[in-house]
Amino acid sequence: MDIDGKGIVFYDGECILCSKWIYFLSKADKKKKLLFASLDRFPELTKGFELIKDVDLPDSIYYFKNNQLYYYSKAILKILMDLGGFWKIFSILYLIPKVLRDSIYKWIARHRYSIFGKRTSCSIPDEFEKSRFL
Repeated sequence: MDIDGKGIVFYDGECILCSKWIYFLSKADKKKKLLFASLDRFPELTKGFELIKDVDLPDSIYYFKNNQLYYYSKAILKILMDLGGFWKIFSILYLIPKVLRDSIYKWIARHRYSIFGKRTSCSIPDEFEKSRFL
């Protein structure tokens, strides 16, 4: 499902934190390496691929690239690495044990609505970004 070598970032469109993350990525991704899709499109866009089945979809951002699925803290770090340039500095976070990184990620995911709020619907991308949303 890799579209022209680009990665797909799946996100919760109702989550304000997630929407702000996607907005940030769409601006920081100068080389247009990323595409974006709401989590409800995940089954459709990854159909036919052997992916991990026990991941809790509502509480995560997923990154799908080169037929690989990244989730929890690894998805965030992989996305930042793929942005290149300055963002590669965050690779230092790989030194933190995965279990600790993922625990922090899951805690934020579990509490994201109470901390950051929730929209009643997905935000609509502007014309400039529309071509990058699936």
